[in-house]
Amino acid sequence: MKASAVLGLSEIAARNSITLAAQANSAERLLAQDPNRPQYHFLPAANWMNDPNGPIYWKGTYHMFDQYNPDGPFWGDIHWGHAISPDMVHWKHLPVALAPTPGASDADGCFSGTAVVQDGQVALIYTGVRSVPEAQATIKHGVNSFRETQCLALSNDPILTTWSKLSTPLLSDPRQAWTSLVFVIHLHGVRGVGGTWSSAPAL
Repeated sequence: MKASAVLGLSEIAARNSITLAAQANSAERLLAQDPNRPQYHFLPAANWMNDPNGPIYWKGTYHMFDQYNPDGPFWGDIHWGHAISPDMVHWKHLPVALAPTPGASDADGCFSGTAVVQDGQVALIYTGVRSVPEAQATIKHGVNSFRETQCLALSNDPILTTWSKLSTPLLSDPRQAWTSLVFVIHLHGVRGVGGTWSSAPAL
């Protein structure tokens, strides 16, 4: 291929990049001017959003995570979106924090959860789901048969962009989770109410 042809291809690629960037900026401006889009409520830059998860203040910055589908404006393939803010009004979107791991307990989605600071790092505790036969499922609604487990991911970097997932779930059996909850309530009571509760169902 001649040098002039290579140069021509480079120029075309550069022009295309500039055009795409301009289109993205234009789309963002139009979206910001949409009278139906909330201006002071956190939203992802695009696509599907479910509930916000694990808002946390870490090393001088507010972090917001949310149930997010990077594939489009519809439910499915749930990840954890991530954004940061100095004031909870102006947000900067960061790369996805949690994504499903093929073959793992969260292979079909990283569902809702929370964030806590412990031992100098941030822990995300979330519900992972994977497809299973209906008899083993904890979520069954005619479309998906998912089994839920409680998962953990840890990070200690300044803006929480790298996460290490625990290889095994914190709680893999929903009955185990129920038993643990009953044990805690029975042992400690309910804050602000007191007393004990021990009427666990037969497992």
